[in-house]
Amino acid sequence: MKIQDIIFRSWYYLQLGWQVYFSIVFAFINMITILYAFVINDFVALKSIFPNYIIFAIFISIVIPIISVSFGYKHFKSGPRRAEVDILHEVNPYFTRRTVNSQLILQTYLILNKLILKKTNSQKLNNDEHDSLLKEVENIRNLLQSRTMSNKMDLSYIKNKEKGK
Repeated sequence: MKIQDIIFRSWYYLQLGWQVYFSIVFAFINMITILYAFVINDFVALKSIFPNYIIFAIFISIVIPIISVSFGYKHFKSGPRRAEVDILHEVNPYFTRRTVNSQLILQTYLILNKLILKKTNSQKLNNDEHDSLLKEVENIRNLLQSRTMSNKMDLSYIKNKEKGK
């Protein structure tokens, strides 16, 4: 591996590690400290509930994660999450390609399973079954031959599957 690749990978891993692990912890500690210093210390009623920083930090460390998990769950099950996934598919053709490829592989396995089951039962395909399987294989072949990473056919395939077409 070239030194330039190692540097760029290291930079990427640094950003990822900072974003996922350290920035949340540092931001949380910063928030607790600022809240205690500027809010709790200035109000006598709050100062009697939280007489020192440690009690306040423990309370916030229990309450905030519970609230955050609740909001995160609500967000994940709502419309904004669907919009995020749609945007991810639109901006990352490789993600979309992987999704479509998985679907095509499953369709191909189903076709093969139908054929194997017929063969193991010593049955032949009737004309309707043959035409149906041939049509499915042709649809898969046409998609594979006509799609590119830039023509958005994978994205339209996913949207058509969502609508049940």
